[in-house]
Amino acid sequence: MAHVSNVPIITRHPLNKDLRITHDSSFYINTPELVRKFNIINSYGGVVLNDLETFYSVLKQAFTAHHRVMAFRVDLHFPVEWPDSFIPGNEVMTRFFKSLNKRVELKTRNTDHRTRARYIWVREEGNYQERVHYHLVILVNACAYRTLGVTDHVIDTLWGGIVRSWTTALQLFDPESQKYLVHVPDKAVYIVYRNDLYVHSGIPVVFDTEYWKKKNSSNDNAWGCSCIDELFYRVSYMFKVDTKIIVKNIHRIGASTV
Repeated sequence: MAHVSNVPIITRHPLNKDLRITHDSSFYINTPELVRKFNIINSYGGVVLNDLETFYSVLKQAFTAHHRVMAFRVDLHFPVEWPDSFIPGNEVMTRFFKSLNKRVELKTRNTDHRTRARYIWVREEGNYQERVHYHLVILVNACAYRTLGVTDHVIDTLWGGIVRSWTTALQLFDPESQKYLVHVPDKAVYIVYRNDLYVHSGIPVVFDTEYWKKKNSSNDNAWGCSCIDELFYRVSYMFKVDTKIIVKNIHRIGASTV
Protein backbone atom coordinates (compact mmCIF):
# COMPACT_ATOMS: atom_id res chain seq x y z
CA MET A 1 0.00 0.00 0.00
CA ALA A 2 1.09 3.57 -0.60
CA HIS A 3 2.04 5.62 2.45
CA VAL A 4 0.25 8.94 2.56
CA SER A 5 2.01 11.91 4.07
CA ASN A 6 1.88 15.69 4.08
CA VAL A 7 -1.88 15.77 3.53
CA PRO A 8 -3.14 18.81 5.46
CA ILE A 9 -6.70 17.66 6.22
CA ILE A 10 -7.53 14.04 7.08
CA THR A 11 -10.67 13.00 8.93
CA ARG A 12 -12.26 9.67 9.84
CA HIS A 13 -15.54 8.42 8.43
CA PRO A 14 -18.22 8.68 11.14
CA LEU A 15 -19.57 5.19 10.38
CA ASN A 16 -16.19 3.49 9.93
CA LYS A 17 -13.21 4.91 11.79
CA ASP A 18 -10.81 2.84 9.69
CA LEU A 19 -11.62 4.96 6.64
CA ARG A 20 -9.41 8.03 6.24
CA ILE A 21 -11.02 10.89 4.36
CA THR A 22 -9.06 13.63 2.61
CA HIS A 23 -10.48 17.01 1.66
CA ASP A 24 -7.27 18.02 -0.09
CA SER A 25 -6.92 18.23 -3.88
CA SER A 26 -3.83 15.99 -3.96
CA PHE A 27 -2.99 12.37 -3.26
CA TYR A 28 0.57 11.88 -2.04
CA ILE A 29 2.64 8.73 -2.58
CA ASN A 30 5.77 8.38 -0.49
CA THR A 31 7.34 4.94 -0.90
CA PRO A 32 10.91 3.72 -1.48
CA GLU A 33 10.20 3.33 -5.21
CA LEU A 34 8.10 6.43 -5.78
CA VAL A 35 7.59 9.92 -4.37
CA ARG A 36 5.06 12.07 -6.18
CA LYS A 37 1.55 13.48 -6.03
CA PHE A 38 -1.58 13.16 -8.10
CA ASN A 39 -4.38 15.70 -8.32
CA ILE A 40 -7.75 14.37 -7.22
CA ILE A 41 -11.35 15.54 -6.90
CA ASN A 42 -11.86 17.27 -3.55
CA SER A 43 -15.64 17.58 -3.34
CA TYR A 44 -18.56 15.16 -2.81
CA GLY A 45 -17.86 14.93 0.91
CA GLY A 46 -14.17 14.11 0.47
CA VAL A 47 -12.28 11.15 -0.97
CA VAL A 48 -11.42 7.90 0.83
CA LEU A 49 -7.63 7.63 1.00
CA ASN A 50 -7.78 3.89 1.65
CA ASP A 51 -9.45 3.44 -1.73
CA LEU A 52 -6.89 5.56 -3.58
CA GLU A 53 -4.14 3.45 -2.03
CA THR A 54 -5.90 0.30 -3.17
CA PHE A 55 -6.19 1.62 -6.72
CA TYR A 56 -2.48 2.46 -6.72
CA SER A 57 -1.75 -1.15 -5.64
CA VAL A 58 -3.92 -2.55 -8.45
CA LEU A 59 -2.17 -0.26 -10.96
CA LYS A 60 1.19 -1.56 -9.76
CA GLN A 61 -0.08 -5.12 -10.21
CA ALA A 62 -0.89 -4.35 -13.84
CA PHE A 63 2.43 -2.61 -14.48
CA THR A 64 4.32 -5.55 -12.98
CA ALA A 65 2.78 -7.76 -15.67
CA HIS A 66 2.65 -5.30 -18.60
CA HIS A 67 4.56 -2.20 -19.65
CA ARG A 68 1.46 -0.75 -21.31
CA VAL A 69 -1.99 -0.97 -19.77
CA MET A 70 -5.48 -0.12 -20.92
CA ALA A 71 -7.53 1.13 -17.98
CA PHE A 72 -11.21 1.85 -18.47
CA ARG A 73 -14.29 2.87 -16.52
CA VAL A 74 -17.53 0.94 -16.61
CA ASP A 75 -20.70 0.90 -14.49
CA LEU A 76 -22.79 -2.21 -13.78
CA HIS A 77 -26.50 -1.97 -12.93
CA PHE A 78 -29.26 -4.32 -11.93
CA PRO A 79 -32.48 -4.74 -13.96
CA VAL A 80 -34.89 -1.90 -13.19
CA GLU A 81 -37.74 -4.36 -12.78
CA TRP A 82 -35.99 -6.16 -9.92
CA PRO A 83 -37.36 -5.23 -6.49
CA ASP A 84 -34.85 -4.28 -3.82
CA SER A 85 -35.25 -7.73 -2.26
CA PHE A 86 -33.79 -9.23 -5.46
CA ILE A 87 -30.57 -7.19 -5.33
CA PRO A 88 -27.78 -9.64 -4.44
CA GLY A 89 -24.73 -9.08 -2.30
CA ASN A 90 -21.21 -8.69 -3.63
CA GLU A 91 -20.97 -12.36 -4.54
CA VAL A 92 -22.31 -11.18 -7.89
CA MET A 93 -18.98 -9.41 -8.49
CA THR A 94 -17.07 -12.61 -7.77
CA ARG A 95 -19.14 -14.39 -10.41
CA PHE A 96 -18.70 -11.50 -12.83
CA PHE A 97 -14.91 -11.43 -12.70
CA LYS A 98 -14.65 -15.22 -12.76
CA SER A 99 -16.61 -15.19 -16.01
CA LEU A 100 -14.79 -12.17 -17.48
CA ASN A 101 -11.32 -13.50 -16.72
CA LYS A 102 -12.21 -16.85 -18.24
CA ARG A 103 -13.23 -15.06 -21.45
CA VAL A 104 -10.22 -12.72 -21.53
CA GLU A 105 -7.67 -15.42 -20.77
CA LEU A 106 -9.20 -17.77 -23.35
CA LYS A 107 -9.16 -15.08 -26.05
CA THR A 108 -5.49 -14.19 -25.48
CA ARG A 109 -4.21 -17.65 -24.51
CA ASN A 110 -2.60 -18.45 -27.85
CA THR A 111 -1.13 -15.00 -28.47
CA ASP A 112 2.03 -13.18 -27.42
CA HIS A 113 -0.04 -10.76 -25.36
CA ARG A 114 -1.78 -12.75 -22.66
CA THR A 115 -3.72 -10.83 -20.07
CA ARG A 116 -6.22 -11.04 -17.27
CA ALA A 117 -8.63 -8.41 -15.96
CA ARG A 118 -7.35 -6.62 -12.88
CA TYR A 119 -9.86 -4.36 -11.23
CA ILE A 120 -11.23 -2.24 -8.45
CA TRP A 121 -14.95 -1.70 -7.84
CA VAL A 122 -17.10 0.31 -5.44
CA ARG A 123 -20.70 -0.37 -4.47
CA GLU A 124 -22.86 2.75 -4.61
CA GLU A 125 -26.40 3.94 -4.23
CA GLY A 126 -27.79 6.99 -6.00
CA ASN A 127 -28.11 8.72 -9.39
CA TYR A 128 -29.69 5.68 -11.07
CA GLN A 129 -33.20 5.65 -9.65
CA GLU A 130 -31.48 5.40 -6.25
CA ARG A 131 -30.66 1.74 -6.93
CA VAL A 132 -27.53 -0.09 -5.85
CA HIS A 133 -24.96 -0.24 -8.66
CA TYR A 134 -21.22 -0.66 -9.15
CA HIS A 135 -18.52 1.64 -10.49
CA LEU A 136 -15.44 -0.15 -11.81
CA VAL A 137 -12.00 0.42 -13.23
CA ILE A 138 -10.69 -2.59 -15.16
CA LEU A 139 -7.09 -2.91 -16.34
CA VAL A 140 -5.83 -5.19 -19.12
CA ASN A 141 -2.75 -5.58 -21.28
CA ALA A 142 -2.91 -2.77 -23.86
CA CYS A 143 -1.01 -4.95 -26.32
CA ALA A 144 -3.98 -7.35 -26.23
CA TYR A 145 -6.76 -4.72 -26.18
CA ARG A 146 -6.68 -1.12 -27.38
CA THR A 147 -10.42 -0.39 -27.37
CA LEU A 148 -13.55 -1.65 -25.66
CA GLY A 149 -15.34 -2.34 -28.91
CA VAL A 150 -18.73 -0.91 -27.95
CA THR A 151 -21.22 -1.73 -30.72
CA ASP A 152 -24.97 -1.82 -31.30
CA HIS A 153 -25.02 -5.57 -30.77
CA VAL A 154 -23.24 -7.87 -28.34
CA ILE A 155 -20.37 -9.36 -30.33
CA ASP A 156 -16.95 -10.82 -29.56
CA THR A 157 -15.26 -7.68 -28.23
CA LEU A 158 -14.07 -6.77 -24.74
CA TRP A 159 -17.30 -4.84 -24.17
CA GLY A 160 -19.28 -7.83 -25.43
CA GLY A 161 -17.44 -10.05 -22.98
CA ILE A 162 -18.30 -7.67 -20.15
CA VAL A 163 -21.99 -7.71 -21.11
CA ARG A 164 -22.02 -11.50 -21.32
CA SER A 165 -20.15 -11.86 -18.03
CA TRP A 166 -22.52 -9.50 -16.19
CA THR A 167 -25.51 -11.35 -17.64
CA THR A 168 -23.98 -14.62 -16.45
CA ALA A 169 -23.31 -13.19 -12.99
CA LEU A 170 -26.96 -12.11 -12.73
CA GLN A 171 -28.06 -15.57 -13.90
CA LEU A 172 -29.88 -14.11 -16.88
CA PHE A 173 -29.92 -15.66 -20.35
CA ASP A 174 -30.13 -12.98 -23.02
CA PRO A 175 -27.12 -10.62 -23.17
CA GLU A 176 -28.57 -8.69 -26.11
CA SER A 177 -31.62 -7.58 -24.13
CA GLN A 178 -29.57 -6.88 -20.99
CA LYS A 179 -26.76 -4.79 -22.52
CA TYR A 180 -28.30 -1.61 -21.10
CA LEU A 181 -27.16 -2.81 -17.67
CA VAL A 182 -23.53 -2.12 -18.68
CA HIS A 183 -22.83 1.60 -18.95
CA VAL A 184 -19.60 2.96 -20.45
CA PRO A 185 -19.08 6.61 -19.42
CA ASP A 186 -17.71 9.24 -21.78
CA LYS A 187 -13.94 9.15 -22.20
CA ALA A 188 -13.75 5.80 -20.46
CA VAL A 189 -10.48 4.52 -21.91
CA TYR A 190 -6.92 5.39 -20.85
CA ILE A 191 -3.73 3.91 -22.29
CA VAL A 192 -0.98 4.29 -19.69
CA TYR A 193 2.66 3.22 -19.66
CA ARG A 194 4.73 1.89 -16.81
CA ASN A 195 7.23 4.72 -17.21
CA ASP A 196 4.42 7.29 -16.89
CA LEU A 197 4.19 6.41 -13.22
CA TYR A 198 7.75 7.53 -12.57
CA VAL A 199 8.26 10.32 -15.09
CA HIS A 200 7.40 13.04 -12.55
CA SER A 201 8.73 11.27 -9.50
CA GLY A 202 9.58 13.85 -6.87
CA ILE A 203 8.54 16.71 -9.14
CA PRO A 204 5.32 18.68 -8.59
CA VAL A 205 2.86 17.81 -11.35
CA VAL A 206 1.00 20.59 -13.13
CA PHE A 207 -2.51 19.36 -13.93
CA ASP A 208 -4.92 21.33 -16.09
CA THR A 209 -8.41 20.51 -14.77
CA GLU A 210 -10.08 22.74 -17.38
CA TYR A 211 -8.34 20.74 -20.13
CA TRP A 212 -9.65 17.49 -18.57
CA LYS A 213 -13.19 18.87 -18.38
CA LYS A 214 -13.02 20.02 -22.01
CA LYS A 215 -11.77 16.63 -23.16
CA ASN A 216 -14.39 14.85 -21.08
CA SER A 217 -17.18 16.84 -22.72
CA SER A 218 -16.66 15.02 -26.02
CA ASN A 219 -18.85 12.06 -26.93
CA ASP A 220 -16.05 9.85 -28.26
CA ASN A 221 -15.90 6.92 -25.84
CA ALA A 222 -12.89 5.46 -27.62
CA TRP A 223 -10.58 8.38 -26.85
CA GLY A 224 -7.49 7.10 -25.06
CA CYS A 225 -5.47 9.38 -22.80
CA SER A 226 -1.79 8.58 -22.18
CA CYS A 227 -1.61 10.79 -19.08
CA ILE A 228 -1.60 8.83 -15.86
CA ASP A 229 -2.29 12.03 -13.93
CA GLU A 230 -5.64 12.36 -15.67
CA LEU A 231 -6.43 8.72 -14.93
CA PHE A 232 -5.90 9.29 -11.20
CA TYR A 233 -8.04 12.43 -11.30
CA ARG A 234 -10.82 10.62 -13.13
CA VAL A 235 -10.75 7.55 -10.92
CA SER A 236 -10.70 9.57 -7.68
CA TYR A 237 -14.38 10.38 -8.33
CA MET A 238 -15.19 6.72 -7.65
CA PHE A 239 -13.82 7.04 -4.14
CA LYS A 240 -15.93 10.01 -3.07
CA VAL A 241 -17.67 9.72 0.29
CA ASP A 242 -21.10 10.74 -1.01
CA THR A 243 -23.44 7.91 -2.11
CA LYS A 244 -21.29 5.20 -0.53
CA ILE A 245 -23.04 2.43 1.35
CA ILE A 246 -21.55 1.84 4.80
CA VAL A 247 -23.35 -1.24 6.08
CA LYS A 248 -22.12 -3.93 8.42
CA ASN A 249 -21.23 -7.20 6.65
CA ILE A 250 -21.47 -5.68 3.15
CA HIS A 251 -18.18 -4.62 1.58
CA ARG A 252 -18.36 -1.28 -0.23
CA ILE A 253 -15.20 -1.96 -2.29
CA GLY A 254 -13.33 -4.87 -3.85
CA ALA A 255 -10.12 -5.24 -5.83
CA SER A 256 -7.91 -7.82 -7.48
CA THR A 257 -4.92 -8.97 -5.44
CA VAL A 258 -2.65 -10.51 -8.13
